[in-house]
Amino acid sequence: MKNKPEYIRFCIKIILSVWILVSFAALVGMYQLWWQRERVLYGDKDVIEQRAAVFERAGLPAGILKTIGTIDKIWPLDIHYQVSGKPEILSYVTYLLIPRIPSGKGPLKLVAQDQVLQFDGEKNTAFSIRYFNENPTFRGLLFSFLLAIGVAAFLRKCFQSGVMGWVELFSLAMLLLMIFTVLSKVLFGTVNIGFWSYSAIGLFGWIFISFRFISFLFDACPATFQPQSFIRLAKETLSASRKLFQEDQFKAAFLGLLVLIIILNFTWSLLMSVVVVPDDWDAWAIWGAKAKVLALDQGPLQNVTYFDHPDYPLLWPSVWAFSGWCAGGWEEQWSRGWGPIFMLLCAWEIFVILRRSTSRIDLGLLGAALFVSVPAIPLISSWSYAEAPLWLMMTCSFGCLLKWRATGEWQNVLFGGIFATAAAYTKNEGILFALSGLLWLLVVAKNRRLITVLIYCLSLTVLYLPWVLWVKGVLDLGSHATAGLNFDLVSLQRALSRMPLALDLFLRVWSDIRQWNVVLWGIGFISIYLLLRGDKSIRTNFIFPVLMLFGFVVIIVFHNEEIAWQIGTSWNRLTAQTIPLFLIATILGGWNKKNNYKTT
Repeated sequence: MKNKPEYIRFCIKIILSVWILVSFAALVGMYQLWWQRERVLYGDKDVIEQRAAVFERAGLPAGILKTIGTIDKIWPLDIHYQVSGKPEILSYVTYLLIPRIPSGKGPLKLVAQDQVLQFDGEKNTAFSIRYFNENPTFRGLLFSFLLAIGVAAFLRKCFQSGVMGWVELFSLAMLLLMIFTVLSKVLFGTVNIGFWSYSAIGLFGWIFISFRFISFLFDACPATFQPQSFIRLAKETLSASRKLFQEDQFKAAFLGLLVLIIILNFTWSLLMSVVVVPDDWDAWAIWGAKAKVLALDQGPLQNVTYFDHPDYPLLWPSVWAFSGWCAGGWEEQWSRGWGPIFMLLCAWEIFVILRRSTSRIDLGLLGAALFVSVPAIPLISSWSYAEAPLWLMMTCSFGCLLKWRATGEWQNVLFGGIFATAAAYTKNEGILFALSGLLWLLVVAKNRRLITVLIYCLSLTVLYLPWVLWVKGVLDLGSHATAGLNFDLVSLQRALSRMPLALDLFLRVWSDIRQWNVVLWGIGFISIYLLLRGDKSIRTNFIFPVLMLFGFVVIIVFHNEEIAWQIGTSWNRLTAQTIPLFLIATILGGWNKKNNYKTT
């Protein structure tokens, strides 16, 4: 058994080599797909031509685009109107007509029939006067991103050094943006006040960054500029890189390949997202519609609920609306680049968590690269859905709780609860994650369990209760996700009868290597092994992804919708939500088992 460690290392190298080969083969196919399909369909086309292509791919009658243009010219911008007819047509029509609100009120009506739109006011010769810009521009994405960095820098100045890393501060800035957006909309009927206030904080943050940068340039000596700081840093970096390459060429090449995988997947996702206006159903029917109402509507917050899934939370729409506002009013193409940015930040946070827990840069980069190498991850990030910011918020929360487990510092529990709340404000699935965090604390916390759980629950309650009271108490909105979730005898029998088909469909989705690379099955087998052979400190970290997957299965088999359609349209996204959590749990579990290390 002397050679067992060498044998294991050899097997690991073989497995990683196979994964790298498959990852680059997938990247070749992904870039070829973009070049031959997306570029041809949407590249070098204006917005109207892109919409026509989107309508054709979605099976919508392209002729109604001309009718929408007519309505857009003659209907006033600040009206409420009534709608009836086919919802699959109305979803895009009502999105394009925003800031007009389809609340069912007002004298004007819009009816969607087979191939035509019928509308009131056809004889109206008045023309709408636009007070906003809608043209595609990179400016909104750039400015909103820079201002968010400024807010993160401002928060870093407010907190003591080392409490949170840059990714966590940036994520907290996103939650703060949503709070500013909602409060501004509630208090003033417009997001302008909130966005201007947020921008001012961002500018203050950049002042702090500038002072730090100047201090670095002058090496704390304002009288004499010392460019040697830059030269010294460059020499140290180059020397460290050369030393690494000379000592272990395989490791240096491996780290380079990991970085390349991350960069190429991010670039592909960015290209897929910004090449076209919203072209996926949920992007225009839910998230884009809410964002556009926030950005343009001059009315109450309730106006965001007159579109599909009215109870869906507003963190991602707030970010999109802010990006559009920075572009001059509304921007729906380049702003979609936020999805890949959130994906990259999530990969960065995975790296930070693994690097902090293992003191191994290679394991951190491996976790980040494994995450983005799953083809479904950059693809979903390009759709303008809320999955990417949800991954980020859940990963930040998990990281804070793991940091508390290692250090015992109570503020990490508080921040873990805050990011869990941010996850719930991103998608309703975040509620399930927050409950998983509560169960994890009940299992893990030994000393001062009560106060630890209270800190976590307090942050959840204070931040999330106002939204629950508004959605459930004031508006009395139901949740589409929990439709049919009853535990009476009839519902239980129906759910159990649907389980065999559901399991078959789950496995079919998971067996598609084009979506999952070899990563999904790899972390699946390793997770099972660690759950069976790992100690309690290893198994407890799987509470998050396992409980979430179990919750998704329960919701699906109890749901009123036809099960094949439901799994076909959602299971890949739901699975993707657990991948960063599984990756962190498996890599940390393998590391701890290898070193026989038990967390407290």
